[in-house]
Amino acid sequence: MFSKASILSSLFAADNCYNGNTWNTTFCPDNVSCAANCALDGADYTSTYGVTAASSALTLKFVTQGTYSKNIGSRLYLMASDSKYYMFKLLNKEFTASIPEWRRQ
Repeated sequence: MFSKASILSSLFAADNCYNGNTWNTTFCPDNVSCAANCALDGADYTSTYGVTAASSALTLKFVTQGTYSKNIGSRLYLMASDSKYYMFKLLNKEFTASIPEWRRQ
């Protein structure tokens, strides 16, 4: 399923293809129609999730008051490869990671 950071939008109208926990049957009466009519949009990570990047730092806020809702907790994943994630589980500790310049592209 889709993360909260994504919006599945219609390619032809100013409307979402997926609202809450249901598909919009106007655009998605079946899988083929949904694939043809909808596209995945990105999110405004700073105002919605409190995620900012500056220089070599990535900062995540725990509580962010967005335009439409309050977001508590945020998650980001580092890619280990094109199809696998690095995942870190933290317990009350600060996390610092250095990513080589050649891996940032």
